[in-house]
Amino acid sequence: MFRIWLDFETGGLDAKTCGLTQLAFLTVDEQGEVLDMGNFDIKPFEGSEVSPTALKVTNKTYDEVMGYEDEGIVLQLFLEILEKHINKMSRDENFTVGAYNGQFDVQFLAAWMERHNKKFFNYFNYHVNDPLALVRVLRWEGKVNIPSLKLSEVYKALFNEEFDAHDALADILATKRVHDRLVKDYLCLGTS
Repeated sequence: MFRIWLDFETGGLDAKTCGLTQLAFLTVDEQGEVLDMGNFDIKPFEGSEVSPTALKVTNKTYDEVMGYEDEGIVLQLFLEILEKHINKMSRDENFTVGAYNGQFDVQFLAAWMERHNKKFFNYFNYHVNDPLALVRVLRWEGKVNIPSLKLSEVYKALFNEEFDAHDALADILATKRVHDRLVKDYLCLGTS
């Protein structure tokens, strides 16, 4: 099984109309060891929305993000990295995405690929490993006392420290760390 942790920063909330501004990812093996790490700044596509609110959240300016590398070039570089691990023509070889609130990132990933005539299912399957789902269950069951489901709040509750939220690389490293802690502390996996 091929795994990829990824996170996008975007110009807004709609995957069809809002541009990407950053992608960070980790490809990992079945033991969770990092094989590749990438962090790309991305110029939003022509005519896409880049809201002032989104720029404020990521602490970027419009001129700054418009000076980034074209999204088509970044996509090609990203897919070349993935192709080191899979045969995109094989239905049995694709990545499962790991992401916090992962449906958001997967929607942006699929829209990005569609804009450049790339087939999502050549690289990814429909499964999403989302630590947020486990946090919700644990909170529901009273196993964790976390006041908010925001990644930064969950991270602070689990590790008693903060990180640079809304930077895609910091977010994905935090997401993987949250996932690993939840699996270790709350799931009985791999014990014999």
